[in-house]
Amino acid sequence: MRRADEGIVIPAGVWCRLHDFLPGTACVVLASGAYDEAGYINDYESFEREMGCR
Repeated sequence: MRRADEGIVIPAGVWCRLHDFLPGTACVVLASGAYDEAGYINDYESFEREMGCR
């Protein structure tokens, strides 16, 4: 993204890594419910197993 009025939608089941933010950048996450750590996969190897890639 190159402009402040741009955004991106990442659908469920897509692995992404957020990086290379410029100083002053804000990352906003919109969700349908409160954050629950147990509902997220935090490493790529586990993601591949969950998605049936291995």
